Amino acid sequence: MLREKIYCDRKEIDDFLLLSPAAALNQSIYDALLPLREPDPNYNRLHRLQVPALQIFNEAYYQCTKLHSDKHPEEDIYTNYYVDARQNLGSSDAAEVVFSIVFVLLSCMAIRTVKTGYFAQLISERLSNKSPYFSMFATIAEHYKSKGFSFPLAFVPMPIDVRFPDKIDWASITQNFNPKLIDEAIQLSDKEDGQHAILDAIEGQFRQAHLYD
Repeated sequence: MLREKIYCDRKEIDDFLLLSPAAALNQSIYDALLPLREPDPNYNRLHRLQVPALQIFNEAYYQCTKLHSDKHPEEDIYTNYYVDARQNLGSSDAAEVVFSIVFVLLSCMAIRTVKTGYFAQLISERLSNKSPYFSMFATIAEHYKSKGFSFPLAFVPMPIDVRFPDKIDWASITQNFNPKLIDEAIQLSDKEDGQHAILDAIEGQFRQAHLYD
């Protein structure tokens, strides 16, 4: 699945911490995430997390959105979700952090379903005994649940805005102009003239990238 079909990355961390309906929950997650980005001689941390907080949040929200778009996400949680996040972030540690956060988000949703509950359970079973990060975030879910708090999270697919295709980095979206991903990218517009405009923009950027080949 082309990521941009269902999720448009937020550009600022404050989009999560101030503008989200789950701002208080996201702030708690952010507070737990920040120490992982800095060395701490008093804490037995295996690795310093190199991935920026904004990228971690976007990945967690993207995986939740993908989950809600998937009829049977439990069929292959490892390949379709964990490996996907690991490839997107370039780090196994970051992927474990992302799914620890996904667990918190799913656990604190105001409207939970059998699917989201089962997915959260699978994450807990996979990470609770093997990841040094899971417990750091799971306590956030426990705190809000003990207070009876939940948050109006809704992971509705929101594709990128393709009204101005010339301003979009198609090389990145199509992973350096992969033909299969180009075909998917064209379908980001539901109108024929919009699809032609996307194709023209991709072709123009491809020629520019290979100007001196």
